[in-house]
Amino acid sequence: MTYRLSHEVRTLQMAQRKVSTLFLDIKGGFNNVNPATLCHMLRAKGLNPYLVSWTRSFLSGRSCRVRYQGSPKIFAPV
Repeated sequence: MTYRLSHEVRTLQMAQRKVSTLFLDIKGGFNNVNPATLCHMLRAKGLNPYLVSWTRSFLSGRSCRVRYQGSPKIFAPV
């Protein structure tokens, strides 16, 4: 997926278009983000449809585990 994002950015840059990338902090808030609401806001801001789709995919079906002194090392849905 990272290669695809890099390719899209380079393609837009070569076409002399402005490009920005959205990075989200998985530890900071994915469990507090409604994917549909975020994607709606991104579309309203004119974000490339590919990136909106990528963001929705990234927020769907997520799991993580916290590794901290003696904490359980099992995955939990986000």
